[in-house]
Amino acid sequence: MTTQVDMTNVIDGLFSQLTGNSNFNTAIGGSVSSAGRVRYGQVDDRDLAMPFAVINLISVTDFDSFTNDGYNAMIQLSVYSDAESSSARENNVLADKARERVHRQSITVSNHESMTSEVSQTRGPLREDNAWRTDFDLILRGRRS
Repeated sequence: MTTQVDMTNVIDGLFSQLTGNSNFNTAIGGSVSSAGRVRYGQVDDRDLAMPFAVINLISVTDFDSFTNDGYNAMIQLSVYSDAESSSARENNVLADKARERVHRQSITVSNHESMTSEVSQTRGPLREDNAWRTDFDLILRGRRS
């Protein structure tokens, strides 16, 4: 019998990977003790100083239909920067720093084995009102215990 994976723990693991002591966290204005610029879900950009990043869970699917012990979690990570004070190129640099933190990395997930991650697709930078936005899809692979 397999157990369900707590996707909250998966999101928390990805959040910790992004907000740890890194070039990305420093670049978005966070710190190890205060990582308020990486959020989960919908964010009203008027309420949050730029730059910032948003994590969204897209889907979770089984990848081993015979044993039902493996799954993929598809995550979209969006990186925003102020279009008035930064360029599309600067937004790409910021997105590259986020990508370095998650592409082909091991993500630590509490109450679960580590997951592997891989960036599958990138879109942007796109101009959206007063912000530049770069999105990329991230696939996290894990095994149910």
